[in-house]
Amino acid sequence: AARSQILTTSTEQPDRSFVRRDISFEKIVSSVEHVKGARWDAFNACHGDWGLLMVLYLARHHSGLTLRELGDRVGGMDYKAVSHRITRFKKCLENDSTLKQIERKCRSEMANGET
Repeated sequence: AARSQILTTSTEQPDRSFVRRDISFEKIVSSVEHVKGARWDAFNACHGDWGLLMVLYLARHHSGLTLRELGDRVGGMDYKAVSHRITRFKKCLENDSTLKQIERKCRSEMANGET
């Protein structure tokens, strides 16, 4: 049974395997919307907006979507660009305690289903 929960990705990351996640992309977006206090449509297209970056980061870790699938969900972003933005955002999280608190709030929303 546990083996059916292990997935591998396609050519974008052929050696990476991970455990299937079950939080939907929509739930992640909803959680970030609630914490940010803004609708997805208002910040999805904004370059460098922490809301978009938070959605990408959380979805990568909790939804099981590939980089390519995430790029498609946010409007056709290339999977390499998605990877680059997630990596940069992770570094920002390490250095910005306020952003880290926001991330915790979003994770809490996702876990509790308060959205």
